[in-house]
Amino acid sequence: RGTVYLLLDHSTSMSDKGKMEGLVRGSLRLFVEARKREYTVGAIGFADRAHLLLRPSCDVEHFGSRLATLEPIGRTAMAQALHLATRQLRRRRGDKIILLVTDGMPDSREAALDAARLARTQGVTIIAIGIGRADEVFLAALTPKPELASKVELKQPYLSITRANSNNILPCLPLLLPHALPKADRTLSTPNSILE
Repeated sequence: RGTVYLLLDHSTSMSDKGKMEGLVRGSLRLFVEARKREYTVGAIGFADRAHLLLRPSCDVEHFGSRLATLEPIGRTAMAQALHLATRQLRRRRGDKIILLVTDGMPDSREAALDAARLARTQGVTIIAIGIGRADEVFLAALTPKPELASKVELKQPYLSITRANSNNILPCLPLLLPHALPKADRTLSTPNSILE
């Protein structure tokens, strides 16, 4: 099917109560749901810098152990994370998807937008999930279609969808949005709660 790279923000603002727990739980759920749909999953963490957490894998236990190493610290090197994911996806076959999860603004909006544009020219679909006070307009600008950006509300220890058009979102949040999947997968049902 293809490869999904999760880009996980663990900057200082993620130290707010419940955010890291929600991020870990949600990321594990995303991993499992992506595997059900035959995607391999890689992960990149980013704060002051971007770093490879997991090369494309099918091993959820190993992914969980890598998630446990994340600590909230520093700034938000989003552009660097997008560039790293794009490089990692360059030689992968099938669908190439970046799923960005962040609660804030990048160190440089323009650099992040440039990195997103470069990724799209290389056949990468970017899906953006904003936690808490993330700027939804900016997140939408990172994606090829506005419907691939969503805002989620943190309800410790879960993330729940708050957008009015949540009925368009397939299981496991925008990773599985109808517009990011082949037509054959667009009939999947939508849960009331996601990333739980």
